[in-house]
Amino acid sequence: MGRENLGSYLMQRPSHGVIFWDFDGTLAHSPSWTDTLCATMARFDCAVSREIAAKLTHKCFSWQRPGESYPEATGEAWWRTLFGHFESFYKVYGIPPKTWPEVHRTFRESITNPERYTA
Repeated sequence: MGRENLGSYLMQRPSHGVIFWDFDGTLAHSPSWTDTLCATMARFDCAVSREIAAKLTHKCFSWQRPGESYPEATGEAWWRTLFGHFESFYKVYGIPPKTWPEVHRTFRESITNPERYTA
């Protein structure tokens, strides 16, 4: 199976409650979350450099804070926590609050798109 087909294959398989934890390229190559945030913000007419976004994402992503415990932040609660961090960034860059739900949806759809992950 080619790398380009891995995401489609995995999405067609029935779920049996398995979680794969990939340590940066061990199982698959993923899109950059920071680059995805920049691209998402650009879609909403907000140009942000990767360097600036990287400073934000270093504080936002739970995997960047291994010493912290956050057992309640799973599933949808995890996404709400992440987007709460993003919202402070949106304020600084002038993205209107009424568009934040759409920005969140766009980011999430992009970063979870299985076609963007390759073996």
